[in-house]
Amino acid sequence: MPKHYQHSDLVINLSHTGSIDKVVLEAMASGRLVLTCNEAFKNILDDKYLFRKRAPQKLAEKIVDLGNTRQDESLRKIIIEFYDLDNLIGKIISQFYF
Repeated sequence: MPKHYQHSDLVINLSHTGSIDKVVLEAMASGRLVLTCNEAFKNILDDKYLFRKRAPQKLAEKIVDLGNTRQDESLRKIIIEFYDLDNLIGKIISQFYF
């Protein structure tokens, strides 16, 4: 999948699940810009990467705004810091050892 993400300029996620969607995380890990309306990313992503669901005009405006943006390495850094396998394993283990 990284090859496919790297051929994109922007990954748009329309999921309303309310839980973190792997597609957004994968795109971020690949260094791609993302747009999502998924509320689960509200505390993870800057507002420029979020849009309200069922607001096509706002989504279009965000696409245009990000069209002038270079790739954002801070998105990849979020993945490394919070979702990297080593960090994830440490968090899981910490739940079992008090």
